[in-house]
Amino acid sequence: SQAYVHFVQTPRAKPRAEEAGTSGMCTMAAVPVMDFESGRVRGVLYGGSLINRNYALVDYIRDAIFEEKEYEGREFGTVTIFQWDVRISTNVLREDGARAIGTRVSEEVYRRVLEERKAWLERAFVVHDWYISAYKPIFDPNHNVIGILYVGILEDKYIDIRNGILLSLLLPVTIGVVIVLVFSYALSRDLSHPVRKLVCGTQKIASGDLDYRISGKAKYLEIEQLTDYFNHMAQALKEREEELRETNENLLRVNRNYMEMLGFVSHEMKNPLTNMLMSAYSLRDGIVGELTEKQKIMASILVRSCERLQDMIKNYLDLSRIEKGELETHKQVVDFETHIFSPVLDEIKGQLKSKGMKVIRKIPDLYKVKADPDLLKIIIENLLINAIKYGKDKGEIRIEAGENDKNWQISVWNEGEGIPSDEFPHLFSRFTRLKTEKSKREKGSGLGLFITKEMVEKQGGRIWVESKEGQWTRFSFVLPKENKKNR
Repeated sequence: SQAYVHFVQTPRAKPRAEEAGTSGMCTMAAVPVMDFESGRVRGVLYGGSLINRNYALVDYIRDAIFEEKEYEGREFGTVTIFQWDVRISTNVLREDGARAIGTRVSEEVYRRVLEERKAWLERAFVVHDWYISAYKPIFDPNHNVIGILYVGILEDKYIDIRNGILLSLLLPVTIGVVIVLVFSYALSRDLSHPVRKLVCGTQKIASGDLDYRISGKAKYLEIEQLTDYFNHMAQALKEREEELRETNENLLRVNRNYMEMLGFVSHEMKNPLTNMLMSAYSLRDGIVGELTEKQKIMASILVRSCERLQDMIKNYLDLSRIEKGELETHKQVVDFETHIFSPVLDEIKGQLKSKGMKVIRKIPDLYKVKADPDLLKIIIENLLINAIKYGKDKGEIRIEAGENDKNWQISVWNEGEGIPSDEFPHLFSRFTRLKTEKSKREKGSGLGLFITKEMVEKQGGRIWVESKEGQWTRFSFVLPKENKKNR
């Protein structure tokens, strides 16, 4: 409710189709939580404050800048924070005395500040009065303009002073005009000069110059205090940026050490596990002697466990290469049937036999693809293993291949319970596992599809999924025929 704003039709404002908005603008801050014994970062305290209808903020700024509060029942000095072109926190009042929330900035200020991203330091029409104004765009952390900071002085007071002097002093009219002009210029200079310095300072800070400070003494104590607050803010931002940079460097170092350890351990386990798996196959298939039914069941469980562990080790090795930026592509023209599909099929035939599944291939004769053969093998193996894990026992797996003028396309289809459509957006994320009953029974690392997607995109391609719940699932990917720059 605090963020809701009804847009009010405002004279001289740019037309707007919407009638209301519910989005809000916040100030955010984050500080590290330290372990004083070890000196390490244990967490982050993150908080924010909604600016919408935060009248204390704009009133504080107004009171800090302007000594005079009202003129003829109207606010003399006003401060406003705009979200885009709509007032969300202000001490500008409407004719009924309510704060002018929902009124909008004039079209000429809109063009200058929001579209051209420049400050406005001129007269401006504010709701229903003219003000001597300063408008400055507000940027988000990505340097996108999201609103405007406004400070203004009611112009009517100075107009009334001028008119009063002209009417009451007809004879010394020339002297009176000179006095008014000099007084107005001096006063506006005293007020606008510090504002300009603050605007310049915010521009410097926004551009990344955290060493910039505002120097010199201000004529008014409140402006000098505001300048001091600005300098303190800049110093705090600089210190926090240095802390964040140091924290990021530590995180990168820890992650690098983690990935190196992960790759080392996975590599060391690969050969012993292969020997274990071959021995388990021999035991299950009766090569070393006939087994009882209970022994066959236990041998099958051992085979499945070794296969699952082997898949996880392969995935962790591939993840280590991806995270360390060691995933390189060396494209060449390969015969898909001879150099890719058949070798992969030989490697997974034990898993196919365990599930009683058969593979139907629909691959054109002499089908050739220009790709990295090592990465393409991993892609096909991951998709086939995925089909075996989550496909229907004793069901079909189909692999199809084709091409057009721009791409080679390959797909892997399997019978099974399918994938809910609401799972599609997260399917290719790391450590993601489906929430279906079949997925709960099948163990895995949740990395296979993430690695597959990375390897497809590394070669300039894309991958997607189609499914009909309770019936089938199809994973398809394309690789471009034209060379594309690697990511």
